[in-house]
Amino acid sequence: MIEKVLRIIDSKRDEVVEFTQSLVRTRSENPPGNESAIAALIVKKLKEYGIDQIEIREKVRDRPNVIALVKGQKERPILLYNGHMDTKPPGDLASWRFDPFSGDIRKGAICGLGAADMKGGLAAMVMSAAAMMEANIRLKGSVLLTFVADEENGSINGSRWLVDREYIKADAGLVAEPSGIDESFEYLNIASMGILAFDIIAHGTQMHSGVSNRGRCVNACLKLSELLVTMSREFRLDQTHQLYPKGPIMNLGALMNGGVQYGVVPGTCTAGNDIRLVVGMTSKETEQAVRAFIKRLKERDPDLAVEIQVKAAYEPVETSPEESVVRSTVKAAQRVLNFTPKLAGMTATDDASFFIRGAGIPTIPAFGPGLASCAHKPNETVKIKDVVDAAKIYSLLALDYLGAARLPADH
Repeated sequence: MIEKVLRIIDSKRDEVVEFTQSLVRTRSENPPGNESAIAALIVKKLKEYGIDQIEIREKVRDRPNVIALVKGQKERPILLYNGHMDTKPPGDLASWRFDPFSGDIRKGAICGLGAADMKGGLAAMVMSAAAMMEANIRLKGSVLLTFVADEENGSINGSRWLVDREYIKADAGLVAEPSGIDESFEYLNIASMGILAFDIIAHGTQMHSGVSNRGRCVNACLKLSELLVTMSREFRLDQTHQLYPKGPIMNLGALMNGGVQYGVVPGTCTAGNDIRLVVGMTSKETEQAVRAFIKRLKERDPDLAVEIQVKAAYEPVETSPEESVVRSTVKAAQRVLNFTPKLAGMTATDDASFFIRGAGIPTIPAFGPGLASCAHKPNETVKIKDVVDAAKIYSLLALDYLGAARLPADH
């Protein structure tokens, strides 16, 4: 059974490539956010492979979520595979060596925006299910495929909403995010960082710059810049975790906006910031620490007038390495890759946070094709071999976890 599934996926290599290319060529940047075209493409491909138990759940127009079921002999257990259909915008087009929507193939890799994050993962999910259907395998449980909207901008219209509405029910899950940094599949991420995203808004004295040397004048942009520099030097969060030995990550001044025009002293300036939280931290405690630090700065500088607005908060999550889904994934990876990926913590956050905390589903936050290090930047690619290997891993994981065929440990 195992060899049959692997042979089928190898025979579909060209189909995997063509489907991944078509996903890359189908635009789904967020913002602005519209996954309708790519959702239609995925639904069409699923139906071609005989997967017709499909639901479309949509919170708002043009933000569809595709939920497909490969039904087994029993209703439970259910193994969830998740991937997001949206991408970040391409950014500076002059920095791209190729058209970000070309889907061109170069040196064995598919090129384009979202190739790694995570249209290669979407293709692998579909091809895994297609292979099991063609092999006529009757799984003891079911596989639930979720292709979701809006992950790149908070999942308000995607997994968060689906979990809140209880549209997703499963016993274990895996998010097909790219999990390599330097090498393909080098990490099996069983944890993900949380995030506290917040604005610091500084207030100053808007006035004509020609009279700024007469009387009291507070430049909001300068005040905020001084605060950020001081914060980068003095503010510390000492929490660590075995999967995150370097602790949390602070990214100050990710966004900056202030001023009116030349000739005007800026009266307001805003900096968008984020702190990546490790397991053991909470967004609330981190927010309190930030507020306490800035309060001390205000006590030192009577001209410093700032406020804080929290924009997003997600908690870090962790799945035990002893969970069956982790053990089955390790065995599947060993069989396909001939090495054992290192258990690690994802250096970002994704929809696993909602599945674990909101639905109680033990979930692997990231194990998929491509390098996370090439995501959200120009010249994104995913190796064809990675997509094919991911499809094989997802198939063998389903066979082992759902009891259709047991894989030997330490292959």
